[in-house]
Amino acid sequence: MRQLLPLLSASLCLASCLELEQRVVVRPDGSGTQTLRLVAGPEVLGALRQLAPGAQAGDPSRLFQEPAVRREVEALGLRLVRHQSRNRDDGRRSLDLEVAFDSFDGLRKSPLTGGAATWELGPGPTPGTQTLVCYPRGKAAHEAAADRAKALAVPDERELGFFARRKEQLRGLRVSFELEVPGEVRAVSANLAKSGARAARCVVTEAEVKSPQDLVLLLAPRFEVVFATPPADAAARSGG
Repeated sequence: MRQLLPLLSASLCLASCLELEQRVVVRPDGSGTQTLRLVAGPEVLGALRQLAPGAQAGDPSRLFQEPAVRREVEALGLRLVRHQSRNRDDGRRSLDLEVAFDSFDGLRKSPLTGGAATWELGPGPTPGTQTLVCYPRGKAAHEAAADRAKALAVPDERELGFFARRKEQLRGLRVSFELEVPGEVRAVSANLAKSGARAARCVVTEAEVKSPQDLVLLLAPRFEVVFATPPADAAARSGG
């Protein structure tokens, strides 16, 4: 499964009718939960199957199989809290799952953001703050995407044509990524918006992808949240 989520991200420019929501909750003691809700049509699953590096390891259907997901999650020291999948009346498949981790290192191992994901937690820009950063496709991939986006500042005719074709294929796309942190949100990166006192969210639909630069950065984003350091006794109150 660690191979499937990066493939899913890469498929955003290959197929439409994809809905993907992720939410990560980090408590003061570093424990927390990660949930994923996915609705995908057969064209998305077919694209993933073609991109898969191995017939078994990359088979998208494994994501919908509770025993396979449970084995992988537990092998990483995590807990599978919920796994529900079904075939919808519109021909698409839906998946709703939740994983719990006991420490920030556990979050780093979580397969729900893919095996390449990078998580960083450190001091914030001012006293009394901390910074949480997530690179869903990895830090190196984001840096490469940022360089590529700069090169596309003035796209040529060929690049614009490619973008127009890909944008057409994004109809029906909805991707949401939300972070809930242990303290009050003080600042967020430009691709996030506050969704609560301690939460920030990014929502991407076809309408938000307005340029080749947007498309490149969508595939390898960087999310940053600066939040107030929770009180020293908050970890005990969180139950961890």
